[in-house]
Amino acid sequence: MIKLAFFVIFPKPIDFRMVLVGNPGIGGAEFCFALLIMKMNELFSSEIEITVFSNYKHEIPDNIRQEQVDSLSLTLDKVDGNFSFLIMKTLLVPDDYNLLSKYSNLNVICWSHNYFNARIAKLIAKSKQIVANVFVGKQMYDFYYDNDVIGKSTYIYNPVPKKEMLNREDYVPYSLTYMGAIIEDKGIMDLLKVWKIVEKKYPDAILNIIGNISLYSLGSVRLGAFGITEECLERKMLPYIIDKETNQIKDTIRFLGILSDEKYDVFMKSAVGIVNPSAKTETFGMGIIEMASVGLPVVTRAWNGHLDTVIDGETGLLSLTTKGIAKNIIKLFSDRELNLEIGRKAKERVDVYNLEKIALEWFTLINKIKSGDKLFKLLPLSKPYWNNYKFLRYVFFLLRFKCNCRFFPSVVTIETIGNDIFKCIKRHMRH
Repeated sequence: MIKLAFFVIFPKPIDFRMVLVGNPGIGGAEFCFALLIMKMNELFSSEIEITVFSNYKHEIPDNIRQEQVDSLSLTLDKVDGNFSFLIMKTLLVPDDYNLLSKYSNLNVICWSHNYFNARIAKLIAKSKQIVANVFVGKQMYDFYYDNDVIGKSTYIYNPVPKKEMLNREDYVPYSLTYMGAIIEDKGIMDLLKVWKIVEKKYPDAILNIIGNISLYSLGSVRLGAFGITEECLERKMLPYIIDKETNQIKDTIRFLGILSDEKYDVFMKSAVGIVNPSAKTETFGMGIIEMASVGLPVVTRAWNGHLDTVIDGETGLLSLTTKGIAKNIIKLFSDRELNLEIGRKAKERVDVYNLEKIALEWFTLINKIKSGDKLFKLLPLSKPYWNNYKFLRYVFFLLRFKCNCRFFPSVVTIETIGNDIFKCIKRHMRH
C-alpha cells in the first residue's frame, strides 16, 4: 500500500465531493489538488491510502484521512518516515528548503503551478528530500530546459472535470467573458485596453468579469470606491469602466464576482472567452480549459502556458499584441460559423486534460519513483521555439550539458540576476 500525503493550503473549507462538478470558488492550483485527490482515491483506493494535510477541516469521503495543520513544519513532523510520498505545491521561500533538509525520511514531489527563480530551481535540484518536480505544462518544462532542475523534472497537464454535452448555439452575440483574479498579474488592465478597442466597433457589446481579488490577497486589502479590487488598481481601471454621464459603472460591464458551477451558465451564453490577456506568469490557463469544456472559443495572448492550452486557429485565437487580441474578438463576434467551429474543436481537445487520464499519469509516476526506475529522460523541446525564447535556452542547454561548460549560467539564472538588479534600481529610485 502506497501512503500518499497531500499538503494544501485552501482559502476556505470545501466539500471535496463537489469539485467534480466545478471549481467551488478556490484558486486554480487548489482546485487541481482537490480534483486529483478525489480521482486517485476513486480509481486506486485498493493500492493507495491518502491523507490530506490542510489548514481547514473539509467535507471529504470517509476513506480519505485528513489532518488540520497550521504550518508546513507541523506537516513535515507528521509525514517524516510515516508516508511513502508527500505531494505539495513547490515552495517559493528559500528558508522552507532549509526546513525540508532537517528531515531524513521524506520523499517530496513538488507540483509546480508557478514559475520560480534560479535560487529556487537550485534548491529543488540539490534537495535530497525532493524526488521529483512536476510542471503543469510542456511550455513551463521548456522554460527550465537548460537549468539543473530539469534533471528531476517532468510535466503532467492540469486536470479538468468532464462536462456533459451542452448546446451553445443560443449564445448572446457580442458578449465577452473574462475569468480570473482582478489583479494586474492576471491581465485585468490588458483586458480593459482590449475592450476599449472592441467597444469602438460594438458599443453595446457586453463584458462579463468573473472573479475578484480575494483569492490572491493576503490579509485585508483596502478596496476602491466601487469595491472591485484594491484601491490603486481600481483607480487605474475607472477611465475604462465608468460611464461619464452617470459616473457609475457602465451597464455593458458586469462584475459577477466568484462563481462556482454557475459560471458554466455564463460561458454557455457568451460569444467569446478570454483568460489572462497579459499572459504574465501564466503556466497553464485553467480557465481556458474550463471554457473549452462547454465549447466556448477563447482569445488570449500567445505567450507562456497559453501555447499548451490553445491551438491557434483551431481551438482558439492567439495574438502577441493588444490590437491583435481585440481583432480576434471582433472576428469571432462577427463570424458565427467560425465561432461555433472553433468552440467545437476546443471542446473535443479537452480530452487531453481528462481527469482520469491525468490521475493515471500521476499514479504511474508515483509507482515508477517507488520502484526506482530511471525516470527523467530529457524530453524534446516543443514548438513554437520563439515562446519564452526557448531557442536561446536550447543553445545554453547545449553549452552546459553537451559541451560540459557548466560555468555558463542558465537563462533562468540570467533572468533572475536581471530582475534582482531591476528591483534594486527601483528601490533606490524611490529613495
